[in-house]
Amino acid sequence: MPLEEAISALTNIMNQMGLDAVEASSVINVLAAGSKNGAGNIQYLSEAFTKAGTTMKMAGISIEEGTAAIEVLSKKIPDSAVAGTRLNKVLLALETQSDKNLKPSLVGLHAALKNLGKISGDTTAMTKMFGTANYTAAKILADEAEQIAVLTNKVTDTNEAEQQAAVNTDNVSGRVAALKASWENLTSAFSESTGVIASLIGYLDAAIQKFRILIGLRNDYEGIEFDYKKDDAP
Repeated sequence: MPLEEAISALTNIMNQMGLDAVEASSVINVLAAGSKNGAGNIQYLSEAFTKAGTTMKMAGISIEEGTAAIEVLSKKIPDSAVAGTRLNKVLLALETQSDKNLKPSLVGLHAALKNLGKISGDTTAMTKMFGTANYTAAKILADEAEQIAVLTNKVTDTNEAEQQAAVNTDNVSGRVAALKASWENLTSAFSESTGVIASLIGYLDAAIQKFRILIGLRNDYEGIEFDYKKDDAP
């Protein structure tokens, strides 16, 4: 995901859940762990949280539990907006039940879903409680209550984002080292060449010099752009 989209997704989720900026690092790790262990990527999570985040907060559901619930739904509902909408409707229905054992805000999400599981096989009762459109999502959540609990544990107190960043850094370093070795082998072979190869080396050297100039110009431009933004900042 491009950096700007990742920042937008993070900001959106934190706003929906009413989280403070100091919790950003923890949220990033939760999302990274969720996308690793589930079927929905961070963009999927963000879009689903847009639909259900406010209700999750009202029901006292943590971002870890919310991430786990969304990831469980993502296996059966590929459209993130639909998954988020269905989850929102299910949570609202649970919170309005007269039976307090079905209210996540009173007994917690896991207990509420386990209690819902006792009637999840009753199509008539489930349809009456959640409506035809939301029946499937409600049944998935009830039937997968234990899996949601397991996934919640997997995304709690994790440093998955830092681990992925370290792997990416290692990959880049390895590729640069491989490229350097290949380049050294190539230049060694060139040093013993004459004729057409020697002419090719001349053209290659000229191209490299032009590329270095372009990089320098780009860096200079970026520096100017940065200074401009910094000076104009309120």
